[in-house]
Amino acid sequence: MTSFYELFNDLETVAQTAITIPPAKIQQAAELSSPILRPTKQWSTYLNGLALFGFEQWLAERDPTLTLNQEYFTLKQPQTANILDGVSRLTIGDYKICLLVMGCNENENITLPRPMLDLADYAAHFYILVIVREEIEQVYIKGLIRYEQLKAMLVSPQTDWTYQIPLNWFDQDPNHLLLYLRCLKSTPIDLSINSQIQLIPFSELKKTMSDSISELSLPDCQLWQILTWQQGASLLSYPELLDWLYRLQSTPPSPEKIPSFSAQLLEIRRNIAQSVINVRRWLQNELDEFSQSLSWVLVPSVAWQTDSIRSLSDPTTVILKKLQLERGFSIPSTVTLAYRDFTLVEYLLRLSTVIWQENHQEWRLLLILSTAGQNDFLPKGMTIMNETNVLVESQTNEHYLYSLLASAPNEPINLTLTLATGESLTLPPFILITE
Repeated sequence: MTSFYELFNDLETVAQTAITIPPAKIQQAAELSSPILRPTKQWSTYLNGLALFGFEQWLAERDPTLTLNQEYFTLKQPQTANILDGVSRLTIGDYKICLLVMGCNENENITLPRPMLDLADYAAHFYILVIVREEIEQVYIKGLIRYEQLKAMLVSPQTDWTYQIPLNWFDQDPNHLLLYLRCLKSTPIDLSINSQIQLIPFSELKKTMSDSISELSLPDCQLWQILTWQQGASLLSYPELLDWLYRLQSTPPSPEKIPSFSAQLLEIRRNIAQSVINVRRWLQNELDEFSQSLSWVLVPSVAWQTDSIRSLSDPTTVILKKLQLERGFSIPSTVTLAYRDFTLVEYLLRLSTVIWQENHQEWRLLLILSTAGQNDFLPKGMTIMNETNVLVESQTNEHYLYSLLASAPNEPINLTLTLATGESLTLPPFILITE
């Protein structure tokens, strides 16, 4: 088995791959770690920051055309960095990147937080092994492993919500990453990885967290000792709850603060219910007030294989048949359709959604973007994207775009429509709430 020191047995290679971190970046890493509440986690966040800036420099030196997008990365959000180690939600083009960081120790395994493999929002196409020698202000990019390789080789997680990855699993030539980024066609991480984790309803999660406020309020608490993995995975799917937990742990512990934070949980639940599109209501042939306020029109229980749907949304039948016949999707004969017309800058557009539930663990959303006029083309360069990736982009003379997505119950789908000129519309989260 490859040990830590065996990774450094070739001094010439080490010299070639060493990245020296400039003082300005060291200061930025310190600033990233300062909001972290636990001293041990603060130190690991500092090392993660050094790894991030070292990887950024390594990439720029080898291929300046490759840009590391850090807009959504986890270190930028202390609420998340306070819980998760490592650096995820980085992107290079269409690829998601996760950095796994080691200090100068003799471990023969590296720790991977379970959410960074088992939750689609945090998982990555490539996991990069980065070794940080903070005492000499240097970083080494030492290897990589692909998502599908990890999923195939890992057996079971530890009780503390982590995986232990042997160092000899990594491809020890990090330059292979450049080959993958230049030559391979990326594929979205399959959201069905979440279907193995049945996220719990918010009301149940709220009760658990309310009952555990005293334990959760301690900055050095270990979530895996208080919550089940299912509860922890659900917590990570609600940014509002991560914010709440961070505020709870940021204030000095006292019995007086418990009623206040318990009341905040009720307010969060109310706000979430009023600001998301609960597709469960649509599947029950109901259009709630929030959907009505956004001018959604519901067409329940549509038999899409008949001609009746065509007068409502012309591309819908064509796309559904294409998905079924050419791509082998099993689509029920009856689906729920909803659409709304809206204006983005000077363009009059129609957004149509087709929704059905595969089983108790998964539901599907087919999103179709077209013009409200029958013969108009979409503006060139318009995109549908999720939180980190462009899902589809319009070319010249296209009448519509579509994207088929899957999610688990209580797991939101977040989407943004963007014009080539930069103007955008962020849609409210689509979510199937099971409570």
